[in-house]
Amino acid sequence: AMIKAISAEKMTTRIHVVVNRAETTKEGNQYYDKISNASEKFLGKKLEKLGIVLEDTSVSKAVKKQSPLMMEYPGSIAAKNIEVIALRLISENDAFDHMEIDKGGFVHRLMGIFR
Repeated sequence: AMIKAISAEKMTTRIHVVVNRAETTKEGNQYYDKISNASEKFLGKKLEKLGIVLEDTSVSKAVKKQSPLMMEYPGSIAAKNIEVIALRLISENDAFDHMEIDKGGFVHRLMGIFR
């Protein structure tokens, strides 16, 4: 719906997509391809994949604890996925596509500032 609204307003902004709760990276890419193809075909709007956040039980655990995922489970798969997405947003560069993120990563260091 948001893509359609942006297209209707003839906005020139780029639209980044995050696929959330995919079981696998392959599945996430398939979902992205479907929405991207439909957007181009029906709305004439090209989408850019920002990233995929894989299904991770750490997310629901953090929610139950009412604690930010990145602080409660910084080494979790979802936290690492989000860190890569944040780095892509900051850099606007695809150099992070195959990067492994550890606990010494950017978001982890950033969270240290607030502790």
